[in-house]
Amino acid sequence: MGSQISTIAVAWQVYEITNSPFQLGLTGLFRALPVMILSIPGGVVADRMDRRWLLIITQSLAALLALILGLLTSTGQVQVWHIYAVTFLSGAVGIFDVPARTALIPLLVSSEQLASAYALNITWRQIATLAGPFLGGIVISAFGISTSYFIDALSFFSVIICLAFMRARPSPPAEKGITSSERAKRLQFHSREFGDFGINEHGHFASTFSAPIDR
Repeated sequence: MGSQISTIAVAWQVYEITNSPFQLGLTGLFRALPVMILSIPGGVVADRMDRRWLLIITQSLAALLALILGLLTSTGQVQVWHIYAVTFLSGAVGIFDVPARTALIPLLVSSEQLASAYALNITWRQIATLAGPFLGGIVISAFGISTSYFIDALSFFSVIICLAFMRARPSPPAEKGITSSERAKRLQFHSREFGDFGINEHGHFASTFSAPIDR
């Protein structure tokens, strides 16, 4: 939810600073670039690391980026290149966060509950996607842009606390010497896992470029 609020704040702030539809559209480009560059490496890292610790790292980095943008905004020192840089880095962090989050679910529930757990995860993600922009508009109008970033950072810290106390089965170690056919199967799996994330990010990119903007 916090990330959706932050996404609205980023778009609003870029246009507020530049008054340029083109530079607003560039935020979608910087958000989509990590998806195109790092999708497969993100899945490989999620395979080889402990998923809970990987999530703690990615959530901590995401919280730090949101906090930096909030501080720059609240002190009046933010520039558009700061926003582009944070947007790109946040997208890169998400590339490692999404597969780790998906891969953690089987370590938390039994095989009988797995389908329900995945369905619940997708449901909450869709609720956040729908409600986040609405709440973001309210926060920006009532408290300002910097507050949106601080709420985003706070939401990451709450996840980190939950992860710290979470009891999950150890991640299975990555096998050595896998065959070419097994590599192909894993590649197909990671491609499917990144499908929703990639489509969502490219959707942001397309909608940002194509959305009409009142002058």
